[in-house]
Amino acid sequence: MERLFSIFTYILATVITTTFLLAATTGPARAEQWDSLIEQLVSDGLDRTHVEALFSRPEAQFDPSSMGHKMLRLFRIKYGSCVVRELQANLLALGYDPGPVDGFSGFRTRWAISQFQRLHGLPVDGKPSNAVRTVLANSPQRAPEGLLPPEKPETSPPPTVYPSVFTPSRLAEAQAFFLENQALLAEIETDYGIPKEIAVALLTVETRLGTFLGRKNAFITLASMAACSELSQIMPHMDGEQPDAAQRQWMLTRMGQKAEWAYRELKALIRHCEQNGLDPLAVPGSVYGAVGICQFMPTSALEWGVDGDADGAVNLFVLADALHSMANYLCDHGWEGDTSTESAQRQALYSYNHSHTYVNTIMAL
Repeated sequence: MERLFSIFTYILATVITTTFLLAATTGPARAEQWDSLIEQLVSDGLDRTHVEALFSRPEAQFDPSSMGHKMLRLFRIKYGSCVVRELQANLLALGYDPGPVDGFSGFRTRWAISQFQRLHGLPVDGKPSNAVRTVLANSPQRAPEGLLPPEKPETSPPPTVYPSVFTPSRLAEAQAFFLENQALLAEIETDYGIPKEIAVALLTVETRLGTFLGRKNAFITLASMAACSELSQIMPHMDGEQPDAAQRQWMLTRMGQKAEWAYRELKALIRHCEQNGLDPLAVPGSVYGAVGICQFMPTSALEWGVDGDADGAVNLFVLADALHSMANYLCDHGWEGDTSTESAQRQALYSYNHSHTYVNTIMAL
């Protein structure tokens, strides 16, 4: 019996030792979501050894939150919100008038929420928050008699600029940056015809002059979006929305489109990093994968990136490279140097970010 136990102990020790050695050699298991993505990248010409090494690193963890947030936004734009729809129905049942129970938070819904918040001692902002949802679901108190919504929304024009950029502290930051980087800004103005003030204003709006580069990892964000193919992956990020069968089919179609876009950007990110000696898994980015002080998507980095400091690499986290790349992009999108009209300038800035408020803010700043 003792001999059998010794044999068993020897076999068990051998198995444990072998398993440990294999784990030490191969490292942590690769997320299964990456497998088809790796094959696609390799079939598109990327080096298998390099790609597999990237996806086998411990930090390469699948994270569907960016795709979830994108789909939540698109879903609510198209279908409205079931959360808002629930609030509207409950408000209507208590005698408020939130307008149509359609899931869209129009001015009458915001008015009704504001009245409810005021009567229940909640902060009054008219927003369909979870706090309002909880109190409303447990409140039998009806609206006061004669409480009627205004016939028209209170007229307040939408902001023409981002107000947060024009605080004294933000303006002081921009002015200090402007004064500290005169030589480089003059170089940009001479080479591309982009005024110093425009260059500083754009970087102020994009990344607060390089001090806010995003909390996400660009590689993980784009790879995860590219690998998303099932609704079960993103439903935990849908904030309580319960799409029906037709809506789920629409979501799958839109997910596929966004995944294809993310795949192109991921491939560009890997190539950009290979060409310039960068580690893709060490690149911070925005919630959807924009990178650098000038917030370029990787495809833009490949096409318009410039080695501004002439060190042999395009690194968009280096100020000279970021400014030259940004200016190169604007010139290629309609900015015509000193002869550029305001219309052409605005069009070039709009191509950078499709928002008229964005353009107005840069021009004003």
